[in-house]
Amino acid sequence: MTRTGSPARTPWVAHLYAALLLGVGAAALVVHPPRFASLWVLLGVVVVPVLARFPLTILRQSAGIDIQLDSVVLLFLGFAAPGAALPVWALGSVLAQVWVTGRPVAVRVINVGLCLVAGTSALAAVELVPHSREAGPLGVAAAALAGLAYFAADYAGSALGVVLLGRVSLREAFWDETAGLVAACAGGVAALGYLGAVVLRHEPWAFPLVTVPIATVVFAGYAYARTHEERLRVRALFDGAASLQGARTAEDVHAAVLEAGRGALRTHDVSLVLPGAAAGRPAGAPPGGLVALLPAPEAGGAGSLVAGERRSREPYTADDAHTLDLLASLAAESLRRVGQVSELEQLAGHDTLTGLLNARSFRAALELALPSRPAVLYCDLDGFKEVNDTLGHDAGDEVLRTVAGRLRGCLRPDDSLGRMGGDEFAVVLPGVDRAEAEAVAARILDALRPSVPIGQVDAHVGVSVGVAEPADGTPAAELVRQADIAMYAAKSAGKSQWVVCTPEIYARQVSRQVLGDQLRGAAARGELVLHYQPVVGVVSGRLAGVEAHVRWAHPQLGLLEPEAFVPLAEETGLVDELTRWVLATATAAAPRLSEAAGQVLPLGIDVSPASVARGVVAEAVARGARPGQELVLELPENALGDPRTVSALEELRRRGVRVAVDCFGTGTLSLVELRTLPFDAIKLDPAISAGLAHEPATRRLVGAVVELAHALGKPLVLGGVEDAASFAAARELGFNAAQGPHLGAAVPQDELDGLLTAQRRAEEAVAG
Repeated sequence: MTRTGSPARTPWVAHLYAALLLGVGAAALVVHPPRFASLWVLLGVVVVPVLARFPLTILRQSAGIDIQLDSVVLLFLGFAAPGAALPVWALGSVLAQVWVTGRPVAVRVINVGLCLVAGTSALAAVELVPHSREAGPLGVAAAALAGLAYFAADYAGSALGVVLLGRVSLREAFWDETAGLVAACAGGVAALGYLGAVVLRHEPWAFPLVTVPIATVVFAGYAYARTHEERLRVRALFDGAASLQGARTAEDVHAAVLEAGRGALRTHDVSLVLPGAAAGRPAGAPPGGLVALLPAPEAGGAGSLVAGERRSREPYTADDAHTLDLLASLAAESLRRVGQVSELEQLAGHDTLTGLLNARSFRAALELALPSRPAVLYCDLDGFKEVNDTLGHDAGDEVLRTVAGRLRGCLRPDDSLGRMGGDEFAVVLPGVDRAEAEAVAARILDALRPSVPIGQVDAHVGVSVGVAEPADGTPAAELVRQADIAMYAAKSAGKSQWVVCTPEIYARQVSRQVLGDQLRGAAARGELVLHYQPVVGVVSGRLAGVEAHVRWAHPQLGLLEPEAFVPLAEETGLVDELTRWVLATATAAAPRLSEAAGQVLPLGIDVSPASVARGVVAEAVARGARPGQELVLELPENALGDPRTVSALEELRRRGVRVAVDCFGTGTLSLVELRTLPFDAIKLDPAISAGLAHEPATRRLVGAVVELAHALGKPLVLGGVEDAASFAAARELGFNAAQGPHLGAAVPQDELDGLLTAQRRAEEAVAG
């Protein structure tokens, strides 16, 4: 019995083992000197090598076991010609190993030594049984004992040889599911040897018939070996296909296909070569090996599945080549599937524009980081909407990609960064304290201060950052909510800054968010109303117009001034809806007010600059304006710095709508801009009127503004007049009109109708 599967390069310990076995065998020959006739020499020289060429091979995953049928000759001689048995057996074994090609010398020496040691053990067992060469129970017992001794010595020696020659553990070498089959085959061979000796002794003429079972065993062994080989191949392919089907990564595919290849081809030298930076083309077949090509989708070229030369140097067959091709196809398909799954997972878990985590994956990353008490930063870009609207969505996308890259540069490798939607980003900072979280927030603000080049234009965006402090036991969703609330607080405080969420900020912002939610649909519920404040000519003292102010009749909080909810409308995206309602309601009321006053009343309306720039105001004016109306749209000074707003105002003025610069003196318009921008009147900030009557410096400053307005040919209106002295000062300085509590508070339309009607009738009575 011999083991196949030894490596091409033999370890030194295997050489030592071979010498030891050969020495033991030689000693046995010295103890039993040759005594044989020429017939037995012929038998040893011819029959033993021939039978050795046709072993019954039992394949294993680690190595193959050859049940050598030439041991039939040994046991036959042990019973038929004891004196010639060992030397003839030794000579035949040597010739058999010389005849076999492709094995290292050390392997051949080990096999010869094993044959001598096992043969000596078998013959010694025969000698131990008295009358063993007589037909009968004792002969059968001797044959069984001899077969067992031969099997034990050869099996143990072969297993040890495989361990020394290969890289197989003792457990794998000594035992697997084929051990019982090997023992049964060895026993059958021993029985044939004894049977031949009995037939020769009692029926010599029938001796040639002994070759029939021997030939049968040879052919049956060959058939079994091939069948068993195919069974191992199919099992390896089936297991490999199952492993490949369950593979989730390219590394899993590599491991599965290599394991399947080693099992199906009975070689440890299987490798998967994929093209990359170090390999520009597929590997070729090594000497004595096989190669199969496969596409490598993740590498963009062709790969190779390579099987190296077997340790036994047994040549590969056409079936082996087909097996390798099949494994290559399975590997290629699995790599393609794994690549597609990876792409889908990337798409499912990441934002397609920036490559950052999407909202779902970000929350999952935050959940994983909770044990480290992470801080959370919530970032919202300032000015991004204007960039998007002005330069277009492609430019906006480029800004978002640039911002994502700058944010990455502010973080550590273990931090998580996600895009939560639109221009909002969030950061998880595991294992930091408040100071470290604030330091990251400061770096983010610094990183976004430089402009973003878009073609020939520089886009400017800032960022408002909310910080949620790390705390034990705080759920992930609550951390995100706290950071979001702090971000809104940062925006309310002036934008482009960071704010840490405190209990006070949390409570205040929650109230604002609740109010913002309630504002949605307030117009449809009839909760919004307009109040109208008179504008009085400072020289005539007569009514010169009215200004509409929106109020919210909140069911629980009462009548709310614009300052309490208009900023909320801008933050929550409701300002366009609010603007449409105000313009529609005011333009519908204008004819009735003019009728009550007995004249066409200029109607002033505060509008959102963003709504003007987006065309919402122009659309509402076109829908609600009536012939003969005089609309005055009031915007803050800084709004005239936006080119889109200026363009929209120019179009509105062409339709007969007047424009007033509200809160003049709080912005940054230059004298050149004042001369060229599209506006028709100037309204001075109400804060100035408080000191107008008794502060000389204020009076001189306002006087300069009056001269500027007269030079520009623009009417000047003073707002916030609270007493007669301020009104008198406005008259003395040359204002055109004024408004404020002293001249009339903002009142509902019905009340104003009554006042206007009474005033008109009084004037008619005086005139009559």
